[in-house]
Amino acid sequence: MELLEKITLGSSTSIVTFSGIPQDGTDLVVLISARGDRVATEDGQTMKLNTNPFDNFYAFDVRPASGAATSEGSDRMPGAMPAASSVASTFSSNQVYLGNYANSEDKLAVTLASKTDNTGSSSNRIAINSAIETGTDTGITSISLQPRYGSNYVAQSTFSLYKITAG
Repeated sequence: MELLEKITLGSSTSIVTFSGIPQDGTDLVVLISARGDRVATEDGQTMKLNTNPFDNFYAFDVRPASGAATSEGSDRMPGAMPAASSVASTFSSNQVYLGNYANSEDKLAVTLASKTDNTGSSSNRIAINSAIETGTDTGITSISLQPRYGSNYVAQSTFSLYKITAG
């Protein structure tokens, strides 16, 4: 696994973009440690592949800390993150896997892990094996991320893009 780019925010930012993604790998992994500025305990995130709309992802399962299954919409892809009213200085832990990213076929994005820490709140959530079709049938050359409801990611949020190659 090769690190293509790591972005650590020095100030609040509304959209984070990885561009110029080389087409010589097999899979991509996006790691996100983020917090939003929405006045709430939690915010969702949306992800845009190439020029597709931010809302090109569909529902998948989100499990609260209690373990009970719930169904959530596209605001959970690529995972929830703490917001302004959650426990101070907490950041999400999200991992998204994009298989066959350079091929000209529909992609499958899988959230392998998504955790927010809102101690004492019912909004502690863990998403496991949440798979959706991306609606992208060309090679992925750019990935953009943005908060779903709030305006910005806060400073010190970190975004890393890794490429996996065969062999």
